[in-house]
Parts: sequence; C-alpha cells; structure tokens
Amino acid sequence: MEKRAARKQIAQRVAALSAEERKRRSAAAVRRVTELPEFQQAHCVLLFVPMDDELDVTGLIEAALRMGKRVCVPVCAKGDRRLIPARLDGLEALAPGAYGILEPKTV
Repeated sequence: MEKRAARKQIAQRVAALSAEERKRRSAAAVRRVTELPEFQQAHCVLLFVPMDDELDVTGLIEAALRMGKRVCVPVCAKGDRRLIPARLDGLEALAPGAYGILEPKTV
C-alpha cells in the first residue's frame, strides 16, 4: 500500500473511534512504548505533538521528560514544508506554529 493511502486509512480508522476508545488506546500505546528497552535506554527521543484527531502521545512526552531524556519534536521550517527537529523542555513550552500545529515557542 502506498504511504499516502496507508496514512489516510489509519487517519480514518482513528477518526472513527469514540473519544473514550481513543483515550484508552492512546494510554495503552504509551504504556507499551515506555516498556520497550530501546525507549528506556534512549537518551534522546523524537516524538510528535498530537493534533486532535491523532493518537494522544502527550503521556509519552511527559514520561520521557520525567525520565530525563532529551525530547525533540518536528517543527515546520519557515518558508517551506521541511520538518526540522526542535528540543522540547515541557508541554507548557508549546504554542501554535505553522498550520496551527503546536511546537516549541523558542523556535
């Protein structure tokens, strides 16, 4: 399956979930990732700040920060559509950026 088609199919399946089911599945995904040895051993992780219709991984961001990991999130480069990693020191440091997507204020 083409990448774009796969993303669209996944987005449709997530959008069809109730808010409660999305919350339950998000928590389960966060729990599974935090239990992975690769995550536990990592010093730096690249995560995404979820939008309303996406898997909520804010718990994963919070867990990584509590564990002392460097957390980076993608930020839209000014003037083009490239994504660049930017350090995130806490969820309170997020503000709407390009396309209304939350990103670190310091970028």
